[in-house]
Amino acid sequence: MKNRTALKAAAICIAIIVFAGVFSLGLTISAAGPINLSVSKITANPGDEITVSVTITPDSKVSALEFTITHDTTKLQYKSHKSGPASGGCLNSFNPNFPSSGNKKTGKSAIVHMEGITQGGSLLDITFIVLPGWTGSTSLDFAVQTCGDKDQKNLDYTAERGSVAVKGSPPAVTTTAATTVTITSAT
Repeated sequence: MKNRTALKAAAICIAIIVFAGVFSLGLTISAAGPINLSVSKITANPGDEITVSVTITPDSKVSALEFTITHDTTKLQYKSHKSGPASGGCLNSFNPNFPSSGNKKTGKSAIVHMEGITQGGSLLDITFIVLPGWTGSTSLDFAVQTCGDKDQKNLDYTAERGSVAVKGSPPAVTTTAATTVTITSAT
């Protein structure tokens, strides 16, 4: 009888040790699906000051994020930038004068969070002035170089570039002959 009681007690102790060991292992929780990183799509008037946001989905667990955003300097003038609410607790760096060529200007951002970003929304807000003299829309090219978790593993993501479209464009003027001028409204 003593042997049976001792065996039962040993089995219970082993079960408790195994159970405790399994639940004391580090658990890694990852985002439910691909992380969506996107840049605003805005419609504005020439001369307007606009804020373009780089946004992230909630509970992304991103610990390292590096990206560039490029705009046409004949259409948009960079004014300033600030960290968005979703980058709370992050080390956030933005260089608005990253090397670029021609009429394109690139800004480069690096964001680091020790445990991983949990808040969704704006990571970075960039203010531009919409320059006069153009119609249509211009692309805000967005390229992600790094998107990783705290264990330095790459995370799945989608990246959507943004755009700025001009409303209230001035009428287009076309000269057809020395004495004839046709004015059409751009809508």
